[in-house]
Amino acid sequence: MKNAFWTYSNVATVLRAVAALLLIPLLAVNDPYVRLIGLFTFGVAALSDFFDGRMARRRNEQTSFGVIADPIADKALTGIGFLAVSLIEPRLLPLPLTLLILVREFGITAYRLVQVRNGRVIAADRWGKWKTGLQMTTIPVDLLIIAVLSGPRGAIWREAMAGTWRETIVFGSGLVLGISATILTVVSGIQFIRAERVRRRESGGE
Repeated sequence: MKNAFWTYSNVATVLRAVAALLLIPLLAVNDPYVRLIGLFTFGVAALSDFFDGRMARRRNEQTSFGVIADPIADKALTGIGFLAVSLIEPRLLPLPLTLLILVREFGITAYRLVQVRNGRVIAADRWGKWKTGLQMTTIPVDLLIIAVLSGPRGAIWREAMAGTWRETIVFGSGLVLGISATILTVVSGIQFIRAERVRRRESGGE
């Protein structure tokens, strides 16, 4: 594992962390166009996470910095995305569900980082990959709904569909995605803990 900093993957990780912080002011503005920029920022950052890990492995550019910083940047991005959805439009994702997701995500990430310090890198299993895929679908869909329903025109649309089947479909679809993402996130965490217990038992509790 290299100790160099200036690699494609590391630069992408830093930019992803910056993008996560930019989401806060972009999504806080009650304007559809500004929030669409926030959605675009999230999308680009999420795509960078998809590609930079593969690029690092292909070019043998995995570094000590990347192993630690990459998961932190990822959780910051998804964490801010979920919190924004819950705080702006809790009907899409109630805050308790977001807090449950965050506890699982940062708890497992903290454990992984401790293992990295012990010289062990834990790769994501299929449950973790499915969880990430569903999270990266839920957040953009919810942010798109929020952006469309923002500003004066969004307020008109909200009023027009209040109490109708359209309101049920719009907010119901976002809520179903949010609940599904929460369930899969928790289940993947349970599977992770089980796998680690099996490993420790087979290795003699080390």
